[in-house]
Amino acid sequence: MKKIIYLEFLKLINNKKNQAMLVFAVLLIGVQLYSTNQLSNRFIDTTLPELEDRISMISSEQDNAKLEMEDSGIDEEDKKFLSEYIEKTDKILNIIYQQRTALEQSNMNQYWSLEKTILEFTDEMDDGYQHPDVDPMNVSSKPRIMKLQYIFDNQIEVDTDLDIPVKAWSSLGEITSSFLSSVIFILLLLVFFGDLTSGDYENKSRFLYSLTVKKKANILLSKFVVSLMGMFSIVIGLSLMNFIIQGLMNGFGSPLSPIVIGNDPNNLSITPVSLFLLSYITYSLVVFAFISMLLIALGILIKKNIIVIGSSVLVYYGFSLIQDHPLVKEYIQYIPLSYLDSFSVISQSKGFMNDTTWIVGSLYLVILSIALFLLSKYLIKEKNLY
Repeated sequence: MKKIIYLEFLKLINNKKNQAMLVFAVLLIGVQLYSTNQLSNRFIDTTLPELEDRISMISSEQDNAKLEMEDSGIDEEDKKFLSEYIEKTDKILNIIYQQRTALEQSNMNQYWSLEKTILEFTDEMDDGYQHPDVDPMNVSSKPRIMKLQYIFDNQIEVDTDLDIPVKAWSSLGEITSSFLSSVIFILLLLVFFGDLTSGDYENKSRFLYSLTVKKKANILLSKFVVSLMGMFSIVIGLSLMNFIIQGLMNGFGSPLSPIVIGNDPNNLSITPVSLFLLSYITYSLVVFAFISMLLIALGILIKKNIIVIGSSVLVYYGFSLIQDHPLVKEYIQYIPLSYLDSFSVISQSKGFMNDTTWIVGSLYLVILSIALFLLSKYLIKEKNLY
């Protein structure tokens, strides 16, 4: 069994297609690192003009409110509302001026502390008034307020750009979301491991197994182990590459860096990135097990590399395009492909997901993996396909 696994690993590594896919994956990580660092480095330069625009907009609305107050026909209720509105926008403007100063001094902790204050303040204005001019920033603030509160409570060094973190620990949450759980990464895995069994039929090497392997189930197990560990190694390798480079460039940050969990603004929670990654990796192993058994079974059934890889890529990519269609969303929780996005499942970022989705997804994918294994075992044993 160990010798078979070793030989399968050699076949996987020496495959020129797979070598090209690894280079492609590293290049994608490189592009991701470059783009996130460029955006983070430009945060101050792009935010300062935005603050100026915000100051101009609020000042203009405030001037309009003052003109309305001078109207002799205004009733007392509207006059009181406008007076309170002017008072509150004065406070907002004062905070924004302080933010501008903090950015000019590159004091990011001060900037984000003020951002938290202004978000909380505008939230209070929204709760108290239903006037179209009340929310001058028009932001969805609760997740960000929670995130900032957690950062300051735990004395975590804040990233320059909260939405595009570049410190090593916090960037791991970003890389799992934007790349390691993305459609393109799943497609990369399908191309990389798609010929694990179908390749044996195309190059006639399947006949060698009958000479060296007594139990045909061991063929399946060896291919499954190689595929599962191969996918896991790629994810760990790329994550470590990202972690080390970002750490050396921008600092390592803290393993307590926050990840927001949930899709309902009224039912959100915060978890540290270290615990999130533990859950993410554990669930990803289940996803990789399903993908591995699916490709193995397809290879045994179809026996042609291009058809196995092409069909699996087309189906998953097609699903990614239609998954937000109303007709599909109605049944999305019953489609196994919707559970392959590990980041979304663990972070509960999609509408049908909650704190039990990872359990449902794990059971669903494990059951399907066992069914595919039994089908594959039947085909190679009873139909003598190996």
